[in-house]
Formats: sequence, C-alpha cells, structure tokens
Amino acid sequence: MMLKGITGADSSHYLPSLYALFANIQHYFKTYCLVVGMYAVETKRK
Repeated sequence: MMLKGITGADSSHYLPSLYALFANIQHYFKTYCLVVGMYAVETKRK
C-alpha cells in the first residue's frame, strides 16, 4: 500500500506516504534521544 503511494504518479498519494515516513523517523529520533538522555543521567550519577 505504501509502495503504491510512492511509485504512483498522483502526488496526493505521494505526500501522505512521505509524511508517514517523516513521522516514523521523528518517533524513532525522540525515542533515541530519550534513551541517550537516560544513559547520560545514569553515567553522571556514578
């Protein structure tokens, strides 16, 4: 379904797929920052 949106010529299908991809990256980036932040706090505590 997502591949069809990316390969399709219709831009109205392309934009939602691109937005979904961006939202996914943003979600993983926030999780990564949270984990790194927690790790930094733990190492400072020691």
